[in-house]
Amino acid sequence: KEAIAAAIKQLLKEQGMNDPQDTEPRSGGYTIRAGQGERLVLPGATVTIKAGSAATGGAVEVVEIHVPAYARPSEPHQREDATEVFYVLEGALAFTLDDRTFVAQRGSVIWAPPGAAYDYWNPTASSATLLNICVPGGSEAHFRELAAGVNSLDTPDPSSSESM
Repeated sequence: KEAIAAAIKQLLKEQGMNDPQDTEPRSGGYTIRAGQGERLVLPGATVTIKAGSAATGGAVEVVEIHVPAYARPSEPHQREDATEVFYVLEGALAFTLDDRTFVAQRGSVIWAPPGAAYDYWNPTASSATLLNICVPGGSEAHFRELAAGVNSLDTPDPSSSESM
């Protein structure tokens, strides 16, 4: 088994390809499998960074966002420096894009060009999942900051506890 795996790795290397489990950035790209990625718990959503800026040389960022029933993970905002595309993988989400509000069902694509104001939320009793592609990448730092805030709420600071 190990000899076969080593032979496959060598063949991939000779062909200029990388191991499917290798997520290190390189000019030949990389593969990330289902269930893999950096998982972050945010207010109103769980985000999995599938391809971050570091891995793509800043070219693109691909993020899977799971939105529970009735959650509103996003406040109205805009990216002046990036184009964002959202693809609804499962369920339905309400979007506001500039002055339009609409419901995007499974299979819908929403394009937010640089400077477009947008937000989204789940108005239904079922969870929803969307894929967010951002060009160029760079917003994953914002997701990490939000997740750090959520995690800090879960663990109280013992030095701030009052004595009874």
